[in-house]
Amino acid sequence: MKTISAAELKTLQASVTQPLSFPAVIAAADADHLTGQAQFELDRTQFGRLFAFLGKHVVNDHIHLHVKLHAHSSHHRSA
Repeated sequence: MKTISAAELKTLQASVTQPLSFPAVIAAADADHLTGQAQFELDRTQFGRLFAFLGKHVVNDHIHLHVKLHAHSSHHRSA
């Protein structure tokens, strides 16, 4: 395996953005709480070259993500 310098790593990590959309289930637990959940897969090669130095088939190109978000309202209600 090749050792890379900090300068090489910074170059490899250059930001690459791609549009991303996926279906999600969002539910309100009550007036102040929301929960969202989604599962999707993406191709990491579309988002830069961070693992390019490893070569093919060392790191899987397809990444499966399972995301859960919980949100709570920060406003306080007056009595």
